[in-house]
Amino acid sequence: MRAKIVNPIVQAAFDVLEEVLGTDISRRRLSRHDKTLSLHRISALAGISGAVEGYVLFSMPLDVVLSIVAVITNEEVSAMDDAAQAAIIGLMDTIMDEAARELRDQNIEVSIAPAALFWGQGMQLSCAEIEAVAIPLQMPLGAVELTVALREFPTSG
Repeated sequence: MRAKIVNPIVQAAFDVLEEVLGTDISRRRLSRHDKTLSLHRISALAGISGAVEGYVLFSMPLDVVLSIVAVITNEEVSAMDDAAQAAIIGLMDTIMDEAARELRDQNIEVSIAPAALFWGQGMQLSCAEIEAVAIPLQMPLGAVELTVALREFPTSG
């Protein structure tokens, strides 16, 4: 997976998170995965197709999700109710819309599927058929892990 594909997605995540949450974000060392990846308790997933296909995933502990939702909604949040779920899904959709725009600016045509949210203890993601990179992002609200798992199709011409 080329940096030309991954970097616009990572940059979109940084830009949207910094703007929406009003905080600085730092990036930790990325890791590559080609088998199984352990996930935090709550994850938002969005599909991508076109010149590249695969998915982008945000995985976070519950306390970080609740802190993020509290900032987005400007209300204290204590559980993953409907409003909290909608806030995280909306955040992921916004990040992916920005990522698609940045990819299209580089003449990489993509479509984005709406985000889905899932949660549970001990979840794992199989990456056996596609290369994945996990990028830990650190914010004052806590850490989230951005996983980009894509395969690129050769362009004709």
